[in-house]
Amino acid sequence: MARFGHESGKVICLNVERRRFAEEHLIADVFVVLLFFLIATCLAAELLSRAFAAWIGAERIVALSFVTASGFL
Repeated sequence: MARFGHESGKVICLNVERRRFAEEHLIADVFVVLLFFLIATCLAAELLSRAFAAWIGAERIVALSFVTASGFL
């Protein structure tokens, strides 16, 4: 009976450790996904501004958007 209780405690301890490990990795995964979307948004804004500048033929807009995007990152 005491042995069963000891093993049961071990299982509970392992479950707590697994849950803690999963929570830590979930936080890291969310951070990586948010960072990816931030970079993707900056790149999309850069590409759109370059396309707009090419469409109207203004080189200053490209330079300004590059400075803004690199300052944002």
